[in-house]
Amino acid sequence: MRKVIQYIDERRWRTLEYFRMLDKNNKLQLDKKSITLNIVKSGVPLQTEDIQNIHKRLTRTTSQPLTYKNLNTIFNDQRRRDLSLKARQEKQTKDMRKHNRKILQTVSHHFPDIEIVSRYQKHKDAIEQLAKPRTYSACPRL
Repeated sequence: MRKVIQYIDERRWRTLEYFRMLDKNNKLQLDKKSITLNIVKSGVPLQTEDIQNIHKRLTRTTSQPLTYKNLNTIFNDQRRRDLSLKARQEKQTKDMRKHNRKILQTVSHHFPDIEIVSRYQKHKDAIEQLAKPRTYSACPRL
C-alpha cells in the first residue's frame, strides 16, 4: 500500500483523482474483482507480493463497497501509520545518539589514555590541514 501512496504523492495527485482513474465506469465505487488489475494498469511499479497484499487489504471489508470514502480512509490510515513509524524511528535514533554520547563521555573518565576527538576538533584539524600550502613538483622523484 505504501508504494501506491508514494506513487500518488510523487505525481501530486489527490486521492479523488486516483479514485476517478480507477473508476472508469463512473459507478462511484470500485469493483473488488478488478481493483488490483486497475491499480497495476495505473502504472504503479509493484512486485507480486505487493499486489497480493494490496488485494487482501482492499478486499478485506467484504460487507462494504469500495467507495472513495473507504479508499481515502485506507490511504489516510496508512499515511498516519507511516508518519508515526517515522517519528518512532527518529526518536530511537536520537535516543541512541544520546546513549552513545553518554558512553563516550564515561569512556574518557575510565580510560584517560584514549583520546576522543570531538566534531569541533575534527573540523578545526581539517581547516588547519587545508590552510597549509601544498607544494607539488613537476618532476616526480624516482
